[in-house]
Amino acid sequence: MHLGGAAGRILTANETNWLHVLLTDDPGLFDGFIDRDDDSIFKTMWHGEFPGKLLTGIAQTYLLNNDPETKRVGDAIAGKLKEVQEPDGYLGPWKKSVRYEADVAPGSWGKWDTWGQYHCIYGLLRWYQVTGNRDAFNTAKRALDNIYDHFIAGGISIAAQNWAEWAVLSGRNELYLNYYGECSLETVLENGHKIVLTQKTEYPADGAVNIKIDTGCPDELTLYFRIPSWSVNTVLTVNGEAVNAEAGSYCAVKRVWKSGDSVRLVLDMSPHFLVNDAVKPVKISVYYGPLLLAFRTGSGLSRNTRFNIEALRKMVRVEGDAWSITAFLLLQVRVWF
Repeated sequence: MHLGGAAGRILTANETNWLHVLLTDDPGLFDGFIDRDDDSIFKTMWHGEFPGKLLTGIAQTYLLNNDPETKRVGDAIAGKLKEVQEPDGYLGPWKKSVRYEADVAPGSWGKWDTWGQYHCIYGLLRWYQVTGNRDAFNTAKRALDNIYDHFIAGGISIAAQNWAEWAVLSGRNELYLNYYGECSLETVLENGHKIVLTQKTEYPADGAVNIKIDTGCPDELTLYFRIPSWSVNTVLTVNGEAVNAEAGSYCAVKRVWKSGDSVRLVLDMSPHFLVNDAVKPVKISVYYGPLLLAFRTGSGLSRNTRFNIEALRKMVRVEGDAWSITAFLLLQVRVWF
């Protein structure tokens, strides 16, 4: 998979400006793992999570862009985790006498040491899956053995999983397309034939997605196109012929696909709302397609600003080169119905 468009630009900028310089700009990342007995090193309760979380993100990024520099950094982190691992398999920043919850007072938040182990194991296994790095696999296995030795009696276990990439999922004679955005997706079907789905679109700035099919598969194949629940009035055509598409479901198109076939999907990007009328005044979150909207502070608006909901329905997108998503700050405003 290769991402283009706004998502691709953001991914590449993050890769270049953050991941490639990670070990140079954050030389203390492994200090707590190297000198576990050094009480002068400040450690947060989630201290052990950082390397694993970073390696997980690096694995996902490398899977998309295949940048050799990203692989170099990922291999270096996996190698460092191998280097700092204890002989018994422990992979964390705490000295032996206080590992896991040994010194935690009842009712406290604890050190999240097991959670940190999980993130390191997950990151290492993900790196092995993406690159085949055996050191990463072996380090993760030793850490898993350590976790089992300490916690199997308490019912805590962590198991390696087989991950399916969410963007496009495959079955025996079927393919599920979940991700929409400027990209090229290539996969191999169970019968050995390759299929490439190339998307040309400005989504999520715009709802029109043009998909080109490239395959030499002679068999019937069902392509399932994800129709979001918020896309009430969806238009989907295959080689210009309309296909019925219902919100909140997959639209199944079964046929012998040929190179040059085209699918045009137009998602309904009308503003839609998540309303909480259990409180007074009523609160509402406003979405444009998949994007949760927020307003800039200092622009004369506040959480108590009154909006007319019909006016919100008439919102129009302002042309620009960027779009943003807010993960936590909901646009919650008083509404007149």
